[in-house]
Amino acid sequence: MDKKLYEIILVNNNCSDQTDTFCRDFIESNPEIHFKYLIEDNQGLSFARNKGIREAKGDILLFIDDDAYAPEKDYLSVIQSFFATHPDVASMGGKIVLLFEAQKSHWMTDFLMPLISAKK
Repeated sequence: MDKKLYEIILVNNNCSDQTDTFCRDFIESNPEIHFKYLIEDNQGLSFARNKGIREAKGDILLFIDDDAYAPEKDYLSVIQSFFATHPDVASMGGKIVLLFEAQKSHWMTDFLMPLISAKK
């Protein structure tokens, strides 16, 4: 997908890792990508997302949290194509596949698993 057709907005919501350094290095190394790095001091997902929304210039907003990743290389193209062919649609969602780094969280019961994710 043409890099001029999208922007990336990363909102740092009080991270204590190397996010700041990583983002500044990324911006310097990739000047052709529309990348905005913002800081939101008010802790919480809603504060962070709302800051990103206020800064966004595009017509389509896509949220990917720090514990998620885009499943395919053509992820943005597929989403753009969907909205282009369905102009009456205002939002969309997709399958969630849980991938645990170590072990399943204690609160993730067998009852909850099928409600919030698809088995991989």
